[in-house]
Amino acid sequence: MVNKIGKDILDKPYITLWSDKYSITEVQSYIQQSQISIAANLQKGDYVSLKGLCMGKSINIILENCLVEKLPPPEESKKKKRIN
Repeated sequence: MVNKIGKDILDKPYITLWSDKYSITEVQSYIQQSQISIAANLQKGDYVSLKGLCMGKSINIILENCLVEKLPPPEESKKKKRIN
């Protein structure tokens, strides 16, 4: 799930994915130039599939050269765990 959409200090567009609210580490995904228009239409909370090259971790886990696919939100029945 998309947490942030922005640009770094070198003006490279990226998307970060939602992580636990107590975590300081996020997955920061740098977008391919051909995917900029898709990324520009995303909002916080959208579901996405990202494919890219993992470059390791500094503070964040870094993915480079990412392809972006917007996904529909999961069905409510699948999101909730049933307690029996």
